[in-house]
Amino acid sequence: MDLSRSRQPGDRRNRWKATLGVTGPAVLFFSPGGPSIRSVGASSKVRQAIGRTPEELRQDRLDAQSWTAVEDEARALLNGIVAGNLVRHYRIGKTALAVYSIATRLVQRQPEHSDLLPHVDTMKRLNRFGVKLAKLAAHKQAPAPTTTPTTVTQPTATPQQPKSESSTSGPDSVTSSDRIA
Repeated sequence: MDLSRSRQPGDRRNRWKATLGVTGPAVLFFSPGGPSIRSVGASSKVRQAIGRTPEELRQDRLDAQSWTAVEDEARALLNGIVAGNLVRHYRIGKTALAVYSIATRLVQRQPEHSDLLPHVDTMKRLNRFGVKLAKLAAHKQAPAPTTTPTTVTQPTATPQQPKSESSTSGPDSVTSSDRIA
């Protein structure tokens, strides 16, 4: 009797997905010398059903621990790369703001630097942070109207109940004399 095979096709996949999420205290069953590995070593039926020896299971557990350390180191390396790139982006932005400020002042105060005017205009146009909402709305174009085919349906007559005067004239209702013009 093969206990490792599932009786229904979806069961095996669901068990595999559930096994992938096993971490923390549940993994202690598979620690070297843990109860699961000892059970495989103690019973030939369990070993036959699993198809693996206790030594293979211990080695898998040790490999998983080693790869967890590699995973942590790779995550730390990635975090370092992200932090370094964030500093570079900050320096680039700070330099761009300084260039814009200096070029703007030179163009305004000294006519001999008029060759910077197209560059200042381009920087001003590409500035995402200093744009006022009114300017942004003026630059947006209205989307082209699209026509969608419509189908004509015959309306069905639904009986409507006449409104009673008691529902419209109560203490909470507003009459024409109560409205302020």
